[in-house]
This record gives sequence, structure tokens and C-alpha cells, in this order.
Amino acid sequence: METRASSYYTYATDSGEKTKSRGELNLRNDWLFKDSPWGIFALSKIEYDEFQDWKWRTSGSVGPSYTFVKNEDTMFRMRLGVGGSKEFGGDDNSITPELDVGVDFTHQFRTGHKIFITSDYLPDLEEMAQFRWNTRAGYEIMIDPSINLSLRLGIDDRYVSNPDGGSEKNDIDYFALLAWSF
Repeated sequence: METRASSYYTYATDSGEKTKSRGELNLRNDWLFKDSPWGIFALSKIEYDEFQDWKWRTSGSVGPSYTFVKNEDTMFRMRLGVGGSKEFGGDDNSITPELDVGVDFTHQFRTGHKIFITSDYLPDLEEMAQFRWNTRAGYEIMIDPSINLSLRLGIDDRYVSNPDGGSEKNDIDYFALLAWSF
């Protein structure tokens, strides 16, 4: 079993005026079957964004996964699940049924140095032309192997095919964070 949890909050100003107030809480679990490339995943996300039509959004999905490559240097896994999302505080408070087509890839090319990417394509099951696409990619450097502390540098891209109000299609954040694995 692999479990991942993460949270963050971003706040920004420009000339004293607030330009960003956004946070996320993510939880994902992968149940991997022994001696098999198959598994089951479940993920959930809670988002807050003061500058969207909605203020809060919850989403989640569940389904099978398949690991194509897993060795000491490389891991490549795909996921296919169903779930949904619900926005609160905006014009549309209905539940949106979604498909989740996900991919996870990591590759260690030198001891203590690896690249990673996690991407989830989330089309609306009622209107397939409407979709969200969340991607996180970056570079990880192991700082202290004795406590599994690493530095992660990367980019988060949240794409929405049809944004509400005056929002942009892409919402991009760059990050530098300390990660602790246990």
C-alpha cells in the first residue's frame, strides 16, 4: 500500500493588493496487489480559491491502476477511475460526474536525484468537451537519506477547458518545498 497526503496554501499580493489566495488538501491511496502489476487507487482533493467563481471544490475518484514499469530507478503507472467534483459558493453547485485518467512517472537518473510527473485528465462524463487537467512535475533532490528528507522543485498546472467568469484556462504555480517520506 502507498499513501500520499499533501497540503499547501498560497497567498500573494501586488502593490499591497491581494492577487492570490488558494489552498489544497490532497489524499491518495494505492492498494497494490502482491506479485501483480494491478492495483486499486482512491484519491480525494479539497480546494479553496478566493479568485474563482466557486470558493470551495471537493473531488474524488476511485478505480484500477496498472504499473507498467517498477524497478529501483523507474516507476510508470496508469490509472483509470470514476468519481466527481462539487463546487461550493459559486453559480453551479451541482455534482459533476468525472472520469479520471491518470499517470504517474518517476525516474532516478543519479543517486538522490529524480524527476517526477503526476497528471490527471478529468473529463465531465455528461459533457466530454468540458474537462479539467491537473499536472505536477518536477525535480527531487535527496537532502538527508537517514530521515527521507528531500527538496522538490517543480510546477503545478491546473487547466480548465471552460473556466467560469473571467478566470484563465491555466492556473500555474511554481514550487520549492521540503518533503518527508515515511
